[in-house]
Amino acid sequence: MALADHIIRVVKNKPGMRMQLLTQCGIQPSPEVIADVQKSFGIKGPDAFPAIVTVARLVAQHTPATGQFEGHNAESKALGRVLRQWADATGTKDQVLKRITRCVSMDLKYSRPHIESMLNQLLGKGYQLNIGSLFGDLMHWDDKPAMPRIRLVTSFSRLNDDAEATSEDT
Repeated sequence: MALADHIIRVVKNKPGMRMQLLTQCGIQPSPEVIADVQKSFGIKGPDAFPAIVTVARLVAQHTPATGQFEGHNAESKALGRVLRQWADATGTKDQVLKRITRCVSMDLKYSRPHIESMLNQLLGKGYQLNIGSLFGDLMHWDDKPAMPRIRLVTSFSRLNDDAEATSEDT
């Protein structure tokens, strides 16, 4: 799979868990890898793992070389488009929305900074993810059944309540 090959190239000089995770691209991760991730990041439940890896590998591919990935900017919008196109092409739109929704839902008792921290640990040094930009872009996903989007938006707006206010929200 071209995406897997690209990610492996991106992270080949970064040994450890991130390499192990991102080489799982396109396949079901082994129980050992899932257990390792759950232990290291305090993740409860299997659905959080594929959501984090899915986002991490896309962000790793599309984060600018400067490592800055925040604000409602061109890179943020581009990543949202890439995620939508990738999910449409692979027929995984519903699963991606469901997994991401669960990953950020209050049910898992994660604060927004904690989710950002988990993703940034996966991405490693030099990458910073502003999760509000990424998921804010997903809110504009144009699909007929509105329920997944409503749940995604609801859970995210609740998480955003206790986050620092930013000046460039659109």
